[in-house]
Amino acid sequence: MVGAPWISLHQWIVVSHPAHPRQRHRADIYQVRGPNESLVAFAAAELSNGVWGFYVPDPVREKPHRS
Repeated sequence: MVGAPWISLHQWIVVSHPAHPRQRHRADIYQVRGPNESLVAFAAAELSNGVWGFYVPDPVREKPHRS
């Protein structure tokens, strides 16, 4: 939903800068309500002055492992 408030999860991850992979940045994790009222998680970080990166979970990595 456009304009929905970001809900901070008070957690963070470390991400690589897309153009400079050796640079690391702290990205705070948020949730927002999607159009069908589901919660969508993402991380956001300011990578440079006014340049933001947005990261979403990799669905392949989110699947549970089977033994």
